[in-house]
Formats: sequence, structure tokens, C-alpha cells
Amino acid sequence: IHDEGLPTTAVKLLQHLQFVEVDVAIFGRSADGSALPFTANDTVLAQVGARQPCRDHPITRQRLSGVPYRLLIRCVTTDSGAAPLTVIVGASERELIATRTRLRTTLAIGLLIGIALTALGGHWLSGQAVAPVRRMAEQVRRIGSENLGERLPVRATAGEVATLARMINDLFDRLAATLGRERQFLANAAHALRTPMAILQGEVAEAQREEMPGGTRDALVDIEAMTSHLGRTVEYLLSLAHRDAGTDSFALEPIFLDDVVSGTVARLGRLAERRRIRIVCTDLQETPVRANTHVVDQVAQILLENALQYTPEGGTVTISVVPDDGRGRLVVEDDGPGLESGDLEALFTPFARGSAARRMGAPGSGLGLAVARWMVECCGGMITVEPVQPRGARFFVEFPGQVR
Repeated sequence: IHDEGLPTTAVKLLQHLQFVEVDVAIFGRSADGSALPFTANDTVLAQVGARQPCRDHPITRQRLSGVPYRLLIRCVTTDSGAAPLTVIVGASERELIATRTRLRTTLAIGLLIGIALTALGGHWLSGQAVAPVRRMAEQVRRIGSENLGERLPVRATAGEVATLARMINDLFDRLAATLGRERQFLANAAHALRTPMAILQGEVAEAQREEMPGGTRDALVDIEAMTSHLGRTVEYLLSLAHRDAGTDSFALEPIFLDDVVSGTVARLGRLAERRRIRIVCTDLQETPVRANTHVVDQVAQILLENALQYTPEGGTVTISVVPDDGRGRLVVEDDGPGLESGDLEALFTPFARGSAARRMGAPGSGLGLAVARWMVECCGGMITVEPVQPRGARFFVEFPGQVR
């Protein structure tokens, strides 16, 4: 075959190939001398689409002897009128496929690394972005009624965080003003009611000394009980007003806890008899403490009245006073309906009452235990409570011992 007898396209195609004529096809060798891995037979020609009549074919992909190839099939004629020849040029895709596989693997690994780095970077950036808000939330959590005057620091630079801090500070300002007005009203109301209640109690006590019909005397007994309850409520409100105002100091002095508690028990003995409840002092040991006599008396009275309130008729209230590791301990136990686990923490907050007390509909303001805790803590002591099985509650009060 002479180059000058072939079309231009065929000449360009054949410049890089060596050819051998086999039947009706010419199978080329690559320029490096490697032969195409198939033989000239009808099966191969049919597979690559190169059987007679001779015609051009688009570039196709075929697996020949297990190797993927890209095949270019062209029909070449000569000027001498000889039979047209089919020229098949093949290029192995093995290396291309291997390269593509390596590229895909590299891209997949790079994509996973990129996603991981993006996630870590996003987490770090988001953490940096919300860090000021997190610090602000922690500062807000530390602000309570006892330190309501504290405010969040506001940076000079503008931004959403600074705006949020200013808004929270404004909210605290309004809250402090509202609580201040409520505390002032509470103190004024308690002071205003204290004197009339004392006068009313004195008049009822004076009237009971006179001779009168039985029905009138019973009415006076009920009036005395109600005025005593109202008087205690007024005292509790006044105590809470002093607590909120910060005037929570009591003069501490060496006293004997058992002596003060014995006087309180004797004073409330009449109330216990009226309700047919026994007060049993199981252990009253000499217990020196450093506290305030008024505080100890008021705390013991609050706990005893609370026990008598919820102990059923015929029940028993048990009291003990003992020294305990350099401190004085007062224990008051009753036969009441007991406490649920959810009541223990909230029991010493103002206006809080136990679940059983609410179900019973027992009278009470829910202020006594809050006042008792405040008074005990002012003396450096602590008060706790635990349920008693199968029913009842046990209160523990500890006061610091005397300094030797």
C-alpha cells in the first residue's frame, strides 16, 4: 500500500502505525511495536463491527482478550480500484482506567478530609461565636434576689452581644425596682398590722377572764386562735421584710439550747392539750450553744406549731436536744402525713407547702419554715428535714457550739 494512494485522513492515520494485511482487514501495530491482542477472524470482526461491507465506525469501546480498548475503524480505499481495506486502530485503556481509579480514590479521600476539616472548623468557629453568650448566661445564672444589684459587663465595641447585655441589664433594673416596691409594701403592711393585731389579741385575752355564756366563750376561743394565726403571719412577713432589706443580724450570745426549748414546749403545752396531742421530750441534755435566744425560741415554736398542725388527734410530737460534735442539735418529729421527695427542697421557700398539706386543706401561709431557715442561718446554723416511714417528718436544727 502506498501512502500516495490513500486519502489524506488514512495517510495521517497510517503514519504512526505498521500494518499487516489479513483477509479483509488490516490490523495495526502501535508505534512502539506492541500488537493489538486479537487475531483476524470473523468473530473478532463481528465484535468490533468491522465486517464487510467496508464502512467507517465511530470510536467504540470493546474488551478484547479481557483488556478494555478504544477502537477507531476506518474504511480505506486506493486509487487502483483494489478492494477497500478496513483499518482498525486500538488503544488500551488499562492505564487510563488505573489513573482514573487513583484519581477517584484521591478525590474521595480528599473530600472526606475536607468534610472533616470543615466540620471541625465550623465547630471551632461556632464555639468562638457563642462563647460570649455562654459566659453571659453563666453570669445571669449567678444573679439572684440576694445580689440583684449586679450587672453584666458591656464592652465598648458595638455588636449583637453588647446589645443583648444591655437589654438584660435593663431587665434586671426593672426587676430590681419591682422587687424593691414589693419589699417596701411588705414591710409597711407588716408594721401597720402589727400593732392592731397585738391590741386585738390583748382584748380577746381580757374578755376571756370575764364570766360569759358557754357559746360566747367558745367564740372567743376561736377568735383567739385566728388572731394568734394572723399575728404569727404578720411576724413572719415582718421577718421576711427584714431579710430582704438586709437587716439580718442577731446578737449572738452563749445560751443553753435545752433551757430555751423547754420554755417553748411549756408555752405550747396548752395548744397540744386542746388538740389532744402529746408532746414527748425524749432527751433534753444540757447543750451550750452560741445563738440568739429569740431566734431559738421562734424556730422551736415554728417547728412545734407546724408539727401540731399536721399531727392527727391522739398523735405524738417528739422533741430532743443533744450536743453533737461541738454543736447543739434540736430534733422535732411528728406523726403527720409525711413528705414526698419533691417537697424537701421547696419546703423552706416562702409560701411553699407540702403536697399532703395541700391535699388536706390544712390552714397555713407557708411562711414559717422560710423564716425559720433564715433565722437559723443568721446564727450560723442549718436546718434540714427528712421523711419518716411509714408517715411523719423529722426536722433537724443545728446551732454552733459555744467558743471555749
